[in-house]
Amino acid sequence: MVTLLWNCVFLVTAPSVVYWVIFAREDVGLSPAQVGDIVFWGYGGGVAGHFVAGWLIDRIGRKRTCAAFYVGGAVSIAMLYQMPSLAGQYFWMVATVFSFAAANTSTHVYASELFPTEIRATGYGWTTNLAGRITEVATPIAIGALSVYLGIPNSIAVVAIGPILGAALVLRYAPETRGMTLEQIAESLGARRTRAETP
Repeated sequence: MVTLLWNCVFLVTAPSVVYWVIFAREDVGLSPAQVGDIVFWGYGGGVAGHFVAGWLIDRIGRKRTCAAFYVGGAVSIAMLYQMPSLAGQYFWMVATVFSFAAANTSTHVYASELFPTEIRATGYGWTTNLAGRITEVATPIAIGALSVYLGIPNSIAVVAIGPILGAALVLRYAPETRGMTLEQIAESLGARRTRAETP
């Protein structure tokens, strides 16, 4: 589950980092100064996503926060690559960074809670820094291959479907851990495994 969560996050973040400058300069016709200004305001404003996610995970829960920002990130990044106006580029860049900052924060919380205490550090490390980063490497390659046929904006739209599917899986299969201690979470997950293994 943690690996799935991280791969959903990186489906959103990888194309925003790799292809946006190319798109902004070649498709939208922005100057280097405009590109730099949009990135500055996008990341300056978008950083608030970390704080909003931290507040929401304790108000509406981990599942809803993760799912909402996976969908928000998918929609925002698809719109960022479809919007030709300068104002649209500012708005959707802030929305994209805000959404993936919030998705990152909520996923970090989940990743640190869903492992039993005795393997928490190992599980977190392997899923967050290796298995969960498959899409971070694969997505830019896939977009590059697709862009030959679809162009960059439509290729981004195709991969943006991934986080939406991830949000559905989170809502269906991920446990809600809001208000629970780590011991209660471990006990709850153990009970779920036992029920799943019982014929």
